Amino acid sequence: MQLIAFIDNFVAELESKSKNLEQHIQHQQQIQKKLPLDLSQELEKNLHEKSIKHSRYERLIAQLVESQSNLYFDYAHLQLVQGKQHDAVNFMVDAASLGMSHALDWLQTEKNNFTYIQYKLAGMYERGAGVKKDIDYAINQYIEVLIAGDKSSLIDLNRWVDQYHRYAIERLADYYEEYEKDALKAEQYHQRLVKKFYSHTSLDWYYQQSLDRSSPILQSFVNNFALRDNSVVIQFTYARILFAHSEIDKSIETMSKYVGEIFVRKWLEKHESSCPQIRFQLAKLHAIGLCYSKNIDLALS
Repeated sequence: MQLIAFIDNFVAELESKSKNLEQHIQHQQQIQKKLPLDLSQELEKNLHEKSIKHSRYERLIAQLVESQSNLYFDYAHLQLVQGKQHDAVNFMVDAASLGMSHALDWLQTEKNNFTYIQYKLAGMYERGAGVKKDIDYAINQYIEVLIAGDKSSLIDLNRWVDQYHRYAIERLADYYEEYEKDALKAEQYHQRLVKKFYSHTSLDWYYQQSLDRSSPILQSFVNNFALRDNSVVIQFTYARILFAHSEIDKSIETMSKYVGEIFVRKWLEKHESSCPQIRFQLAKLHAIGLCYSKNIDLALS
């Protein structure tokens, strides 16, 4: 442990020196452009020496990082032998974060056997530590942790929800409905999906949930969307709900405001054979030539 701490500090110190030297070189190169030829040549020689020193720093850092990752990897296996699985995972994550492919392979292989590995992998992909940054993959791992019964990942997931990351919101909505069987909790996330993205999947979910007149989700949809938002997708969903509840006249009245939309007309055409009010509405459109070619005979029929 002392050796690992020593290398950590040494690498950090070298990285700091390397960065400072790189900044110094860049600054001197700017100055060089403004100097007379003889001074510029002298400075060029000086910069060349510093560049060689910077390259040595970079090579030394790479060697130390490789040694550091090997130490983490070996120490992780030692922890496994001693039955300290939690500590072993932490050291394996440290090795993988430094770019060791063997450590990452081990984590990927063992992740389904230990929820903590999934949680740590999620953090790696979220930060892009030793792997290509992949927020959706991180969210999937956090969800798997949640499904396994560990609620600690909720903090991480809701951090993305607060940033309106669509995939995080969708996964949590599905989680609460499929695994917790909590439609009211799922509705909190569907609300976000509709308000921010007008998600058709969430609007269809509201429709299905609202088929039960006694459902509090129906009242929530009415209060939060139907009475506040005149966008066609919201009002179309509301009209479908009204139609399902046999409030035909109110449904058709709502639909008639949006007949300019093809998907609204398609819905009306699909249901006209079973609903006289819809046939009458479509007949009026044909008679006046609104959205259809004017056809009095068809309207009268």
